[in-house]
Amino acid sequence: MNSSIRTFDLRGRAACSGFTLIEAVVALAILALTLTVVYHSFGWALRRSAEQRQRELAWLTAQSLLSRIRIDHSIGTGHHSGRTPAGLSWESKVEPYALPFATQGAIAPVQVTVRVSWGDGHGQQLELHSIELGNVR
Repeated sequence: MNSSIRTFDLRGRAACSGFTLIEAVVALAILALTLTVVYHSFGWALRRSAEQRQRELAWLTAQSLLSRIRIDHSIGTGHHSGRTPAGLSWESKVEPYALPFATQGAIAPVQVTVRVSWGDGHGQQLELHSIELGNVR
């Protein structure tokens, strides 16, 4: 006795169950579209992660530069710039801060600006501003 069961359609032919070629092509097309969307979303997440890492590194670099200027007891006015080993470019500017009233003494306020950039784009830089007191030379 044969263990396979065959069904017959109305015309008396045996009907085979399975996928047709068109069904298989449609299924592969849907799979390809789904994998494309998943691939692009992973790529977007990786790019955002790298961009966030650069932004955090720039923030830490700017804070470090500002701290270095703060601990220097005799703040020198002027403009300084450089590059970090990580490829970030930075510049700092220290200039006298004008008060609306006259002051006397060795300690005077200065305006400090620190800018760190990590690319050529408009949003790929950050800037910190501070007013510090120090012995201006």
